[in-house]
Amino acid sequence: MVTVVDGGKIINEKAAENQIIGAAFGGIGMALMEEQNVDTKLGSLIGHDLAGYHFAVNADGPKIEVALINKPDFNINPNGAKGIGEVGIIGTAPAIANAQAFLSNMIR
Repeated sequence: MVTVVDGGKIINEKAAENQIIGAAFGGIGMALMEEQNVDTKLGSLIGHDLAGYHFAVNADGPKIEVALINKPDFNINPNGAKGIGEVGIIGTAPAIANAQAFLSNMIR
């Protein structure tokens, strides 16, 4: 998986890459592994602890390549940096949906 992020001025490239990779794995987990079940009679969550909650780890996903656009944006702030936060999660679900659609058409 390849993800490209415009983070303005990148202050710490390795930390920025790791943040994006972690967010992408979060998206993989949300798309393929994680779920919350609700007891419809009681209205409470089933499995409300982390013991049975499965989320993606490095072994569950593909190699993720990150390309950072290191272009300061001084309209945002005097440093030219932008927050990247969890932006790596945004493209993951569409990428997985496109892959599934592509493979579905190949199987037919």
